[in-house]
Formats: sequence, C-alpha cells, structure tokens
Amino acid sequence: MSGAQTVEEAIHIQQQLLELMALGGIELRKWSCSLPQVIQALPEEQGRTRSLLSMELAHTVKTLGIYWQPESDKFLFKVHN
Repeated sequence: MSGAQTVEEAIHIQQQLLELMALGGIELRKWSCSLPQVIQALPEEQGRTRSLLSMELAHTVKTLGIYWQPESDKFLFKVHN
C-alpha cells in the first residue's frame, strides 16, 4: 500500500516495484488504484490482474487487515472486543 503526490510519481513507484520484485522471481498482482492512468501503465502481460476501483462511498479494499476507502482516502481498522 502506497501513495504518491502525482500520477507520474505513482507510475514510477509502480515500475520500480515491478522490477525489484521480478529480480526475486515474484510477480505482483491484483493492483488497485483510484487513478486509471496508474492501472493503464501496467505491462500488457499483467492485464488479467488489473482492477480499477469503484469510487462508491462505501467501497473499501482490504489488504493485510487494513481497509482503504478510496473516496475519502482513509485507512480503517476493525477492532474486535
């Protein structure tokens, strides 16, 4: 999970991550982003794993127990008593 100040910076980070993980034989998949330009910058061979987030208010994405709400750009946590 990451962010950037500009679309160009986000694409640069994305490319760096792809290259770094490929050196270890790991293919990053299931990309999520609120900006279509970042998803469209993915290499064509990863097209099957692309997903553009719906910007519905209640929509969240969960990764490693952390929820991200793209509309408000907030991270949420569930606490069980």
